[in-house]
Amino acid sequence: MDGKERECRVCGDRASGKHYGVPSCDGCRGFFKRSIRRNLDYVCKENGRCVVDVPRRNQCQACRFRKCLQVKMKKDAVQHERSPRSSTSAVSSGSGQIGYQLPLYPQYLPPPTTYFPPPPIPIGLGSYLRSYIRQEKEDEVSSSQEPTTSQDTGFKSMFCCPDLLPLNLLSGEDVCSSASKLLQLTVRCARAIPSFQQLGSEVQTLLLEDSWKDLFVLTVAQWSLPIELGRSLEESDEDLRERLCLKRVTERTSSLRPDHTEFACLKALALFTPNLVETTEVSMLQEQTLRLLREYSGVARGEALITALMSIARLAKPTVLRVFFKDVSSQRLAALLQS
Repeated sequence: MDGKERECRVCGDRASGKHYGVPSCDGCRGFFKRSIRRNLDYVCKENGRCVVDVPRRNQCQACRFRKCLQVKMKKDAVQHERSPRSSTSAVSSGSGQIGYQLPLYPQYLPPPTTYFPPPPIPIGLGSYLRSYIRQEKEDEVSSSQEPTTSQDTGFKSMFCCPDLLPLNLLSGEDVCSSASKLLQLTVRCARAIPSFQQLGSEVQTLLLEDSWKDLFVLTVAQWSLPIELGRSLEESDEDLRERLCLKRVTERTSSLRPDHTEFACLKALALFTPNLVETTEVSMLQEQTLRLLREYSGVARGEALITALMSIARLAKPTVLRVFFKDVSSQRLAALLQS
């Protein structure tokens, strides 16, 4: 590729090749593909004035999609491409199958008679999860546990967050400061997982960019952090409805009282999502985690937990940004994801 073709024409990141007729990065390629396949309709709240570059490409989906069209990404190239087998997720129960049109996750909790576990893979996720499950059964971990040390690089390190102050998120300053610390901790712990470390750096970046919202909301639910419904002057009716939806989803998840192992599995499912990264390793990591969740929680409870995860996945990323990160710049947010 020449100089211009080395750069993504949508956001300016390093292009990984020509995708749908245009030099683009894997992030914009995956975003465009999902938007077309799911026939998504985006709305910009800034009247189409958002800047689409590397640190801000995830801030406004409407402007990012419009930029994809402006640089002549081809819709028909996506439509003629073979659709992945995981485009629709379904939860099966004894009374039948309930279908969910959820783009983020593959077919969860398939019936035992049709589920074939993947072959073992040599990157350590299963051993860490199984070790953690054994520990959980032997010694129930409380939410007031000791802070995790930097030497703990096992699966436990990602999902047992230390006791970060009372986190009484009352003032706007406290919300943004506490949320930033919590997101930074979540990202650092995700990067400490050996299975994650053995993936390429570009794959790691894509996975975190795609999953940080779900990982963060799961942590909010895990620690039952309050979401205030007090209305600010600049907040619209729609903003208030979205905030209420976020509050209900986190409270519903908390009401299931998942233990630390179950939260570990849910976060691993969110992290190892093969939407933007269609690699065998990522898909197998997710399938392995799903199997372990079934073994640990049982089919019926596993279904309830996965349904909660799907509700979190449906939350709009801009809603989470407004509620928890409204005073955090896009550059700062990008830096947190790289921490």
